[in-house]
Amino acid sequence: MTSETSLAANMIQDTGGISDTYGDFIYDTAQRYLSAKRRHQIDLLRNQPHPFNDTVKRQDIDIISMFPSVPRIESIKATFAPLQEWEGYVVEIGDETFVARLIDLTSEAKQEEEEADFPISELSETDKQRLRPGAIFRWAIGYRKTRSGSKERVSSIVFRRLPAWTDRELKENRRKAKLLAAALQGE
Repeated sequence: MTSETSLAANMIQDTGGISDTYGDFIYDTAQRYLSAKRRHQIDLLRNQPHPFNDTVKRQDIDIISMFPSVPRIESIKATFAPLQEWEGYVVEIGDETFVARLIDLTSEAKQEEEEADFPISELSETDKQRLRPGAIFRWAIGYRKTRSGSKERVSSIVFRRLPAWTDRELKENRRKAKLLAAALQGE
């Protein structure tokens, strides 16, 4: 510590009348004329307890009040509100359409009740690759609200990403189900 820094520090920490009367004046003067490094050293010393007095002089700075308050803008997310939903599986594939059997999910139906034809052109490229007999998909009609706030009525078909059951797997599962049903009935 240089002599001018220690002199200023001693004057700041002096517990006599000088610190009470002139301490802030000396501190302000030191802040104006000393280098940034020495001002920092004085700030550190000023906030240290005096060896003869364990009170600490320090300035509390409210950092939050230094920054202007900026209103927070909530980002609008795109949403989809379904009006009607079905789950179905592909029965037959034609040149331009495919036929599917559907279960109405909105009415909580448990069995397939409806059959519908869908244009293949309404499918995305990835869903066209998944189009095969037995492929399971979901069809929903509803309102899509975009990020800009516009609202549009949409029909959406999305195929499951899981593989479809093969005919061999279906036959094997039916055989196991019959054996299990017979065992439960005591035959």
